[in-house]
Amino acid sequence: GGGSGGDGGGGGGDGDEDGETPLLDEAVSPLERFQRHARATNPIFLLAAKSAAAVLRRLAAGDSPDAAMAPYPGPAWEDAVPPPPGADAAAFRETLRKLLTQSWLLLCAVLAPHTPAASSSSS
Repeated sequence: GGGSGGDGGGGGGDGDEDGETPLLDEAVSPLERFQRHARATNPIFLLAAKSAAAVLRRLAAGDSPDAAMAPYPGPAWEDAVPPPPGADAAAFRETLRKLLTQSWLLLCAVLAPHTPAASSSSS
């Protein structure tokens, strides 16, 4: 079968194996929805979440945005991943952007309770 392989390209799935759509499944935690989406579409999102957390920690510690992003030089992910042979490059990049947007929205739901505003209001 298909899958995303190790090339960083996006898989075509929008749900997990049992047909559930992780974006809509309210029965599981935000972290589990994010993880399901990453496993179903592209496991690189799991690594990207760790990188995003590292950047956010550096920003919270007072680093400038440029300093926080310094370990991650280079083009945007959707521009760095080559399309499969014979694929339309623009359509492939758009698919990657859509997957990235879905992943980011799911990750935001995981991170939101830990933002300074949310943390201070819950104490």
